[in-house]
Amino acid sequence: MYIAVIADNIAERKQTERMLSRANLALSGELGTLYIDSYGDEDAFMHACMKYEWFIIDFDHDYKHSLAVADKLKDSAAPGLIAICKYEEDPFLHEFAEHNVYTLEKPLRTEPLHQMIREIHTIIEKQKASRTILEIRGKSETRYIDKNEIVYARYDEKTHMVDYHFHTQPPFSFVGTPEDICKLLGDFDEFRVMMKNTMVNTNYIVSDTKKGIRLLGGETLEYPSLLTRIFFSH
Repeated sequence: MYIAVIADNIAERKQTERMLSRANLALSGELGTLYIDSYGDEDAFMHACMKYEWFIIDFDHDYKHSLAVADKLKDSAAPGLIAICKYEEDPFLHEFAEHNVYTLEKPLRTEPLHQMIREIHTIIEKQKASRTILEIRGKSETRYIDKNEIVYARYDEKTHMVDYHFHTQPPFSFVGTPEDICKLLGDFDEFRVMMKNTMVNTNYIVSDTKKGIRLLGGETLEYPSLLTRIFFSH
């Protein structure tokens, strides 16, 4: 899980980092690795917002500002869930519910934090099955593409390039591995390994013969030979 923390108080920001690092050690066997970045600068935080699955916002007693940042994230179509930190002695504001954000009580305590991480992780896993916007990350460029826009992805063993082909957008290529394709597309039923190192969106397949696959729009992916129609694990 990718987590971003923004806090204006450096001491509290560092404390949240430590708590999350300890949570990573305690929960990684159960939930996987927690990747944690922290920000004290709002502009830098917003610039990187598309990569995170959970945002923790902590402006010292300034809940109006916290809610404003939460709204900015939503307006930017950032995919992550949002939690705002509040002091125990401060009342729960109905605006938290109106803005559809979680609240973390301060000072942070181990068990409530771990419980929220588990809950957030469960929600994220359920969302993955229905998500449509995917992040395709190259070395120097990242694209955010609706999965329904992807026609096929192929790994070239000679160049070690991963090539993504889209329905209405130009192709995108970067140095990668077949596992990069499987990691991105392997959870979606519409994507199938149709030939060696190639996953195809079955919604774009017009016909599949011994010679190759004809796609919507006229492109044909030819099988080199029947012997090389080898599936790679996904």
